[in-house]
Amino acid sequence: MQLFPDVSVTHLPVNCSDHKALLLRLSDAQVFVRQNSRPWRFEAAWLQSDQCEQVVAKSWGRFLGCNRDTGVARQIEACQSSLSQWSKSVFHKQQKRGHLLEEKMARLLGKQVTPEVNAEIDLVRQELERCAAYEETVWRQRCKELWLREGDRNTGYFHRRASQRFKVNSIRKIREPSGQWVVSEEGIQRCIEAHFREVYASSRPLQEHIAAGTEHLHRVVDASMVEDLLTPYTALEVSKALFQMAPQKSPGPDGMSPIFFQKFWHIVGTDVLSCVLNLLNSFIMPPGLNSTHIVLIPKCKHPEYLTQFRPISLCNVIYKIASKTIANRLKPLLDCIFSHAQAAFVPGRLIFDNILLVFELNHFLNTKTKGGSGWMALKLDVSKAYDKVEWSFLEQVLFKLGFLHLSFV
Repeated sequence: MQLFPDVSVTHLPVNCSDHKALLLRLSDAQVFVRQNSRPWRFEAAWLQSDQCEQVVAKSWGRFLGCNRDTGVARQIEACQSSLSQWSKSVFHKQQKRGHLLEEKMARLLGKQVTPEVNAEIDLVRQELERCAAYEETVWRQRCKELWLREGDRNTGYFHRRASQRFKVNSIRKIREPSGQWVVSEEGIQRCIEAHFREVYASSRPLQEHIAAGTEHLHRVVDASMVEDLLTPYTALEVSKALFQMAPQKSPGPDGMSPIFFQKFWHIVGTDVLSCVLNLLNSFIMPPGLNSTHIVLIPKCKHPEYLTQFRPISLCNVIYKIASKTIANRLKPLLDCIFSHAQAAFVPGRLIFDNILLVFELNHFLNTKTKGGSGWMALKLDVSKAYDKVEWSFLEQVLFKLGFLHLSFV
């Protein structure tokens, strides 16, 4: 099973014999990929061409003076259209072009050495370098190896990692809660939709239950802290949040990565600042800005049930900028808000610390032989704390902690 995790056995239809033949599959070849519906994305490799900036500047300026809420969305759409057309004309069949250049180089190296041949070899070598750099950047973006810095050619490594990520992230089959396998694309879609409708459905808690669950919380945020949070946001805070982002993080529905806004900030900065500041200071959410792509990430090797997947939301960069700007303001208050036992999502702490702590506590319980006091350990299912948090509960928690005005959220 470890060598062939996708192994399956099925019965073939009965024909002449009264016995059903068994079909053993060592790998499931059914991978549902809709090539025509693959989301558009900004390719970091396009930045290697000087023409890319010209295309962005021309298409972005097409809607200058439009409504600041919808104008940025229309400008991004214009860039998508222009960049798609331009990339097809410039980078179309780039891999085939690389093979042709390699063949041309082989022919040149077989010729008699002359100044003209050497000059042509240098030109072809430069073209090959550009092709190799483009291909490496494309596969680097897909493999998500953000820790690996630019250096030697790692195209083969990036290609293998991207292919491996595709295999790991592909859902070829899934088990229903009853244990029955579902292998059809439509069936898998129905299972996913039904599961997350149940997970994200509100339990409609009573107000007295919420009050009982938060009665021991005390105010830790004073009036001066709240006043600082409510201070109007500035352009410096917004630009700082953008340039703190990893350039090639996965894009949202608009297909743009942070690197697009970082590289062309001198072109798009004024409009993006206006849009984000209007959102943060006027609390007006432009239509579609908070749209996301939901992606299921496996929690373990070879997941079978939907509970073994972790859903994450891929947001548009404009929305990320706004949320990160708010997070930067909240950072100075985290020490007084978070419990000392909170290990995850806190700078300087690791969730693995709690794992070590549980290991030591279990060791203590198993080896304790003296004393009249008894000890016990409770294993709790805390999935509700992350998957099914109620807005009414969050608002009550913030109110109890001292966030009397929730307009900054």
